[in-house]
Amino acid sequence: MRTLYLPAALVAAALVLSACDTNDATDDSLSATIRVTSLAADTTTGRNASTGQSLSTGRFTLYSLRENKVVLDFSNPNRADSATTKWDIGFRGATIIVNGGSRGPGQGASAVVTSAFEALVAAPDTGFVSTGTVTFNAGSSSIASVWTYTPATNLVTPTPGRTLVVKTADGKYAKIKLISYYKGNPATPSSSIKDRFYTFDYVVQTDGTKSFE
Repeated sequence: MRTLYLPAALVAAALVLSACDTNDATDDSLSATIRVTSLAADTTTGRNASTGQSLSTGRFTLYSLRENKVVLDFSNPNRADSATTKWDIGFRGATIIVNGGSRGPGQGASAVVTSAFEALVAAPDTGFVSTGTVTFNAGSSSIASVWTYTPATNLVTPTPGRTLVVKTADGKYAKIKLISYYKGNPATPSSSIKDRFYTFDYVVQTDGTKSFE
């Protein structure tokens, strides 16, 4: 058998690289930025003839941020999973809920932060609402509003400079950047494009800390 001898310097370098790889693999509590595109949020085929707004089933699409998947689609009339901690956030039209308070049995809460998504390095210490519903004030520039509704054009757009921070059903933290309310994430939305389709980016921290770094 032929034995291959490596110089001591190469062996030391290999050990250092191996140690770095091991540390990186075990420190993986912060997810990469995940994009969800055109998630249906109580979409229908018709509109109200007088207001132009989409008709509603009244049901939420429930989503797991931890597992990056739909737990319960709005089209499913069997709502048993809504009473579990399988989901973290829900969408119905412009209304957003989290799994806590009156909305679910989880530890969910929400806060709207005046910070760009990319610049937000940690969840806030205060300001969380534990009712289970993210406040939406149509046509308002209030900090509580993550969407801005413009009656003149009947458009819903993300409020600039706002990041939604939520506690997941198991009490961890995630930050969310709302990108579009219209199917296909159009560069220029219009009232003729099908609405109630969420596109958003998010990062979830699974180690229980508030850090997004």
